[in-house]
Amino acid sequence: MKLMLEKLGYRTVVADSGNTALRFLQDRDLHLDLLLSDVVMPGMSGDELGRRARALRPALKILFASGYIDDEIDGEELGGIGDGLMFKPVSLHSLATGLREALDGGAGPEAD
Repeated sequence: MKLMLEKLGYRTVVADSGNTALRFLQDRDLHLDLLLSDVVMPGMSGDELGRRARALRPALKILFASGYIDDEIDGEELGGIGDGLMFKPVSLHSLATGLREALDGGAGPEAD
């Protein structure tokens, strides 16, 4: 995913866990426009990370990725906090589209 983001021209900061991502988000010197998070992760769920990220940075855009089929994941499960939801495997085109939609306003996961 990092290589795909960089190929699209985005600068990335990669966190190896939800707690590491939160430490990055607490660093006010680090400019971040968007959090891209898997929905299911060890240690902290994506929706928990999203809620905590939004508390730290209310204007932050949040894009979720999931390997589950779209009938299993919906806006309610994600607490309505996301600005988009992509389903894996993610192609370069779908990643570019999902990022642009999230950054340009975010339709929210329930729109998928």
